[in-house]
Amino acid sequence: MDFETAFSIRHAFGSLVGLRIAGQAPGEVLSQLEPAERKRASSMAAGRAVLFAAGRTAARRAAAGLGLGCAEIGVGPRGAPRFGPGLSGSISHKRELAVALVAQANGACLGVDAEPWEPARPAIERLVLGAGERAEIAALEGGLRWRELLLRFCFKEALFKALDRLLPAGCKLGFEQVRVRCGRDGSAALQLPAQVGARIEARWWDLAGHAIACVRAKAP
Repeated sequence: MDFETAFSIRHAFGSLVGLRIAGQAPGEVLSQLEPAERKRASSMAAGRAVLFAAGRTAARRAAAGLGLGCAEIGVGPRGAPRFGPGLSGSISHKRELAVALVAQANGACLGVDAEPWEPARPAIERLVLGAGERAEIAALEGGLRWRELLLRFCFKEALFKALDRLLPAGCKLGFEQVRVRCGRDGSAALQLPAQVGARIEARWWDLAGHAIACVRAKAP
């Protein structure tokens, strides 16, 4: 059983593709991987192997949407996907959805994160928000608090992926050091400490029951 496409979007950041994960067995999907990827996946537990295959498959479909090929996607020292020459990208997967954002390499680094809206998990607030953001969330009406909390978490996860190769040596960045403002139109502004220095663009979507946050980062 192949992965069903949940969404496919062309955006200024690149090609964004989401695939549904619905009970696939490793034997049904690992054949879609490159040999080195298949070897890596074969050592994983069944569920993890399916997520790995779904993420790589989403990345290849995203590249194909740009008319580009996508060879083996390696793994960096901290587990981030490493795309071959000519491509920049990021992958996220949850239990029911795998998402990839891919673009032609142009000096920018990409980050994508997907988080399910349900069930609500308000306890993440103490791990994700600084004092200023907690005050902003507390001032919102009850129905908006979870949406804003999840979007801020989602953006910070995507940001850390985008900054994987851009942070200066010795620079450590925590959740509470990043401030996020989300617009209802999908826009977002991210405020980082001055020492990070990267130029950041951000956008979010509500797709397939998930918050999807995309970040594009460029060195100053």
